[in-house]
Amino acid sequence: MVTRMGSAAKIEMLMTREYLRQKYSLPRPSQGLQTTGGYTDIFVTGVIGPVVHADVASLYPSIMIGNRIGPAKDALGVFLAMLEELTTQRLDIKQRARSTPDPIERSRLDAQQSSLKILINSFYGYLGYSRALFNDYEQADAVTTAGQEILRQIIGTIRERQGTVIEVDTDGVFFVPPPDCDSEDAERSFVRTVALTLPPRIALEHDGRYARMLSYKKKNYALLGYDGRLTIKGSSLVSRSMERFGRAFIRQAIERILSNDIDGLHRLYLNTVSAI
Repeated sequence: MVTRMGSAAKIEMLMTREYLRQKYSLPRPSQGLQTTGGYTDIFVTGVIGPVVHADVASLYPSIMIGNRIGPAKDALGVFLAMLEELTTQRLDIKQRARSTPDPIERSRLDAQQSSLKILINSFYGYLGYSRALFNDYEQADAVTTAGQEILRQIIGTIRERQGTVIEVDTDGVFFVPPPDCDSEDAERSFVRTVALTLPPRIALEHDGRYARMLSYKKKNYALLGYDGRLTIKGSSLVSRSMERFGRAFIRQAIERILSNDIDGLHRLYLNTVSAI
């Protein structure tokens, strides 16, 4: 059953197993609604560069462990104990994946830690799941409120040090580094400096650097790497429901926009209209 279930159901099965093992009664799901959501915002649109992405590693699980946030109905304290154990296992497997020289073993370990990451990140969602036996909307709100405070703190620190924040969500922050950050080492050092201002257990990591970024709207952007590789995110820019020629047109248009080839963009448009 575990192999076929979603993450929330896996968490509940693990908790139920322990409660049955200790012969302790199970609660009923709570009624209510979650009132506080994750923090997502965009501050700059258009073409910007250079750009750095700083990732807040496992933000919600880190908050829950650090602030001891778990369901009030969990009388045995199983929820946080499981979260801590699974997090420890994942970090151990991730470290082993980095150190092993065997590519096949490294791939296996990486898949394992990725699976654990998905499960760990679902603990927050479980708190706000209406059918969960151990749900707790108040505690779910406490997690998102703490997450908003941390992200706003990161934004403030970047701005204080002359960086320009482009976009923020629960995964991390896109920003233009300060003028004196003119290399990858300088960017990594800057991210480490910002990380030192954060609460214990909250890890901020340098997760990528890009020559240019097209910031379109929340969670919709395109990134041009220093290697020329283009990455497009967001259903407003590329959608599965879009015809293939439309996706190709948008991709080629973004390539020209990011390279400041306005004449090429105009020719692409005219050629596409003619082809249609």
